[in-house]
Amino acid sequence: MSLERMCKTDVVTVSPGTNLIEVACLMRSRHVGSIVVVEDGRPVGILTDRDIVVNALALGVDPRASQAKEVMTPNPVVVNINYDARDATQIMREMGL
Repeated sequence: MSLERMCKTDVVTVSPGTNLIEVACLMRSRHVGSIVVVEDGRPVGILTDRDIVVNALALGVDPRASQAKEVMTPNPVVVNINYDARDATQIMREMGL
């Protein structure tokens, strides 16, 4: 089965300079736990609700003064939507994801 048939195609994105309060509000309003960070139309990172809590709030970082690029996981692994789910799973295993 292709990823296209399995995955949600309405991906929520932000720019690297978006502050963490805006990111959290967007996550809440769109009912998602992760957001793709995009620059010049290309994914440069992924930011999860856990990233915000563990890598920012738990360390006392001010979410109003911090940007997505500061706590995101950079260089996300991306695959084509036409990949078979088994192939995508294999890539994730190889990458340790």
